[in-house]
Amino acid sequence: MRRETPKQRAKRLTLFKRLGLTIGKVVKLQGFKTVKASYDDKTEFVLDPAGYLLIRTHPSTKQIEIGWCSKPNQVTIAVIGKHPLEIYQTFLNKLPNKYITRMDHAAYLGRELERAYTALRLGVDYVQDAPLKIRPAKPKRIKAGRKSRRI
Repeated sequence: MRRETPKQRAKRLTLFKRLGLTIGKVVKLQGFKTVKASYDDKTEFVLDPAGYLLIRTHPSTKQIEIGWCSKPNQVTIAVIGKHPLEIYQTFLNKLPNKYITRMDHAAYLGRELERAYTALRLGVDYVQDAPLKIRPAKPKRIKAGRKSRRI
């Protein structure tokens, strides 16, 4: 995570002040409702009637690409970038508001973009809707004269 500059901190503090928020103020943790999270993809999944997303990575350029399909296997628009934030902000806020019509689909986009970004950073393959296959690092060998040894 990048360290924020004094200018960025001042901007954030000004925003907090405008919103009536105080840094360091104790948050009241009483009188709120707690809901147990649950979801069954097999019974609760609903396809967005506006279409669906295809997501892929370009490891050579460290970029992520999303493609919107309003008809089966026909990409209508594509957005490419290096960071999830710039991609989903462009897709959700800078294009006509006709693509994603369901909140769960927007959440899905954020989740998949983060997985794609993580895959690029770790140098592993990204497959949409599949868990990342993260392998343990192989021990490095150092050559010492004619013999090599593990470290």
